[in-house]
Amino acid sequence: MRKDREMSDTHPNAIKLRDAIDAINRGSLDVGDAFAPDIVWRIVGDHPLAGDYHDLAEWRALMRRRAQLTDGTYRPQPQAWLGSDRHVFCFLRLTARRGDGREIDTSHVAVFRMGDDGLAHEFWDVSSDQDTEDAFWA
Repeated sequence: MRKDREMSDTHPNAIKLRDAIDAINRGSLDVGDAFAPDIVWRIVGDHPLAGDYHDLAEWRALMRRRAQLTDGTYRPQPQAWLGSDRHVFCFLRLTARRGDGREIDTSHVAVFRMGDDGLAHEFWDVSSDQDTEDAFWA
């Protein structure tokens, strides 16, 4: 197997992104050592937050909007990480609550495409229940 296809939970890219998500969960949006300045963050679905967010400024605005909509309860909870030179996968549980009583508790697979510079350049997220996601964020 080619070295760039070997995946591990101890790959430096997996560790770097795990540390970044841990920092985000502590309230930091300083992810410049893990995310490329021109990152594309893709949110699938049929709801107001769905779409592509281009660069760190738009990503930070999305994170602030999510926190606002959920009164700070938005929590991606990583369960497992796998990384290689080209991709990092995170299996996670997402929980959040909105002021009107709506709650969400879904499983996700997050995929990061890594660049030669060791930074995440693209992100996709797949939910276990897209209908629930759409209803929660509507």
